[in-house]
Formats: sequence, structure tokens, C-alpha cells
Amino acid sequence: MENYPEMRGKWDIAKLPKCPDPLSGDGRATMSNGLCYSTVDYAVQAVYNSASPKWKSQVLDQLTKVYSGDQDLMTGLENMQTIVDTETAKKLADN
Repeated sequence: MENYPEMRGKWDIAKLPKCPDPLSGDGRATMSNGLCYSTVDYAVQAVYNSASPKWKSQVLDQLTKVYSGDQDLMTGLENMQTIVDTETAKKLADN
């Protein structure tokens, strides 16, 4: 709090919903802290689903390539979408 004295008294706690049934879906809860942050042009929203463990590291590898300049943004975004779609389709086919 010493770093952000203007935030004193402005904190709140949110109760996350219970997972309905982890066996029938991934059941994870997501929350936002409601604070606004400035974003850069290459910021992307990430989805999380039951296939996330399979695609997350692959997507992070693509982000690293974009951040380092080894890959342009559009190619990276296309690759990330393909990775998520492919791994999610595999997970759905396994169910």
C-alpha cells in the first residue's frame, strides 16, 4: 500500500463461483480486478478451456517470438489461433 497510497480503502474481495462439476467441464472461474491498464497494440485476450494445458506453452512460445521480433504480429496471432483450435479439437474428440 505504500507504493499506491491513492488505493487505500478502494480494495474489494470477490467470491468466486463454485465449480459445478469438474468431471463434465474444466469448471474454472475467472475474475477481473476491475482496474484499467494501458495495453500495447499486440495485446491479446487468452481463452482458457480444458485443453489449455496442451496449448498454453505453445502459445507462449509464439508470443515470445513476436515480442523478440523473430515473428511478425499477424503470423504469431494466426499461429496462436491454429494451436488453440487444433488442441481444443483434439481434446473434444477425446471426450
